Amino acid sequence: MSTVTPTRLIAEPPLRAPLPSLISWLDSLWPAELDLALRATHGIRVEELSRDGEFILRAELPGIDVDKDLEVSLSGGVLTIEAVREESTDEEHHSEFHYGRFRRSLMLPSGVQPSDLSASYEDGILEISVHLPSESEQRQSIPVTRGE
Repeated sequence: MSTVTPTRLIAEPPLRAPLPSLISWLDSLWPAELDLALRATHGIRVEELSRDGEFILRAELPGIDVDKDLEVSLSGGVLTIEAVREESTDEEHHSEFHYGRFRRSLMLPSGVQPSDLSASYEDGILEISVHLPSESEQRQSIPVTRGE
């Protein structure tokens, strides 16, 4: 005696999760002007660690052209990373990638000079190494004169 396995001749429509519809509905209630202002600049995720007496900052920046879309600067002890990722598509599609301007500023330890920094980019990760000055390098003696 053989067994018969039922097969479906009519394909059922794929199940759709209600969450994307709910998110779309909530997005429609959000003022467009506020949305543009908040999404104009995206954050950059970072890791901070110490390695061989250096402060290491690693930043996630996939899909960035280092030569034209990335700027790293130091001003007043604040390290700033700025990047731009442009979206290029010919047709409407769904994307969860972030496009536009990205910016992150971090306060570095005191006494750091631009010559103490080096940066490299590989596999979507920007790594900035900061030589930390020793305490004796940071400390400066100030002569005191006697007032007469």
